Amino acid sequence: MRSFRRILAVVDPTSDMHSGVRKAAGLAKVYQAELTLFASCYYSYLTDIAIDHESAAESFSDATLKDVELRLEKLAESLRATGLNVSCNAEWHRSRHGSILEAAGRLGADLIVKDTHYHTAISRALFTNTDWSLIRESKIPLWLVKKNEDFSKKPRIIVAVDLAQQQDAVSSMDEFLLQAGQELTRALHGRLYAFHAFDLMPMLGSAATWAVKPKRLPLEELRSELRTGRAEALDVLAGGQGISAEYRLLKAGSIVDTLPGTAIEIDASLLVIGAIGSAGTSPQRIGSTAEAVLDHVPCDLLILRPPGGH
Repeated sequence: MRSFRRILAVVDPTSDMHSGVRKAAGLAKVYQAELTLFASCYYSYLTDIAIDHESAAESFSDATLKDVELRLEKLAESLRATGLNVSCNAEWHRSRHGSILEAAGRLGADLIVKDTHYHTAISRALFTNTDWSLIRESKIPLWLVKKNEDFSKKPRIIVAVDLAQQQDAVSSMDEFLLQAGQELTRALHGRLYAFHAFDLMPMLGSAATWAVKPKRLPLEELRSELRTGRAEALDVLAGGQGISAEYRLLKAGSIVDTLPGTAIEIDASLLVIGAIGSAGTSPQRIGSTAEAVLDHVPCDLLILRPPGGH
């Protein structure tokens, strides 16, 4: 992961809380990056109005955009006073996540920073959600902000690695994530942790499916063997990145059950997690781990794809 040079901060014009802008500004200062404040606006009921009153709908959308642009400029002024290079952009667009991705591509952004808030299961099931869509579709790093804090406090950064599979893509992704974590840690003067969770239950379920005759399995022996194997793999991977043993976190259980508690335990500021897909992969499957923990971890999330990843 190279240094960030152009950062796109997504602004909610209806909110007075701008923790995402604050975080993006802090990153822009650290990396001496250009910062763009971006807002996407759209009111679906104007589609019905436009059928009979097209000019009225256009006037309303123009007035709304001007108001949003003024709000962005007000935010930008205070940031420029600190020496940052800040520009503003507001658009009228039917798809919020689509407009964010288009703006990021048009501006050549190498990082998107956005506030995220708690999502209930029902809201996810019933409504299109910008966060989920960005996780699945963004090809550039996506920083979802949960903690309203700056970088005056040295951040504790967790990188979640997947040691369960031996495919080259997974191994390469683990190394890429740890390298990115190291770069962030150096830039932000933080502390880096390598995290891995191993879960015996899915493996037992798979074995039971293929068993000709049911048999009693030596659970403790299997669990011990699995822990030993994963500990060795984590030592090799994290040790190769210079992460000392005390900062290698190995937990028994699913990542959804163990990662949030670990983040609370060490007072983590940021979780770095990977999204990996291939040609033909369903967008719903890309970033599935990030989606599963998004609501539960108390810290920011940085979702990365490896160079050339889809």
